[in-house]
Amino acid sequence: MKKRILSVLLAIAMVAVVLTTGFAAMAAEATPALKLDISAKGETVTATVTAQAASKIATGRFVLDFDETKLEYTGYDSHGNMFNPDTMICVFVEPMGEAYANDTVLFTADFKVKADREAPIDKDSVSLDGVNNYTVTYEPTNEVTVAFACDHSVATEEVITEATCGTAGSKDVTCTVCGNVEKGVVIPATGEHTFGEWKETKAATATEDGEQQRTCTVCGAVETKVIPATGEKPSTGDKTPAQDNKPAAKPNAGDKSPATGATVGVSAVTVMAAAAVVTLLARKKKED
Repeated sequence: MKKRILSVLLAIAMVAVVLTTGFAAMAAEATPALKLDISAKGETVTATVTAQAASKIATGRFVLDFDETKLEYTGYDSHGNMFNPDTMICVFVEPMGEAYANDTVLFTADFKVKADREAPIDKDSVSLDGVNNYTVTYEPTNEVTVAFACDHSVATEEVITEATCGTAGSKDVTCTVCGNVEKGVVIPATGEHTFGEWKETKAATATEDGEQQRTCTVCGAVETKVIPATGEKPSTGDKTPAQDNKPAAKPNAGDKSPATGATVGVSAVTVMAAAAVVTLLARKKKED
């Protein structure tokens, strides 16, 4: 009976060991050893391979592959590792035989986006083939994580609604590198009004400013401008200010106007003529 119990316990222990080992192996396989970052900036694409510390990777190799219908290979940086540009094979070994630190750059390649490509650039445009990596305990760890990013700096625009002086518009922007479409991008209002002619709304006077306005024919905005006061007194006819404001002067008692003088002169002549007539009549009477 005791032997049976011992046998069962031994069997359970063996199963537990197998399961633990299996889960550990699965966990190790699930830890990516390398990371491939594909970054598009304008019409330049850069592929960067980095080691991931969690996998305890210490050595390995891979073959760089890319879609030649989309990209043109322009150069590389092996970061001290071995790379053959003819075969596109990269071999790397941690100098001290230890695990690489996290995000250690192992290799960088540059590409130019082809103008005649028929498909957008994506995470499948560059890949790592023939991956054969080992940890510090020489266990294989060949998983690769791939990430893609694009700055969308080269794009075409389709205006959906035109912006006016007072109202914003909208447009759709399509990245010509990766094909990303951003819809409903706001186009700010222009703020440039289309004004009509100036119209006087208040006349200026000698002491008060006037006013004139013009209206935008698109949004109805009104612009106002001051008409400076003229500073001139209004005209009242041909009379001089002295004639308008002063009564006619009266002559003094001792003053004789030209008209009075003429009357006195006429009276004197009359008297003298009468005297002459009297004298002639007196002489004639004596003679008779």
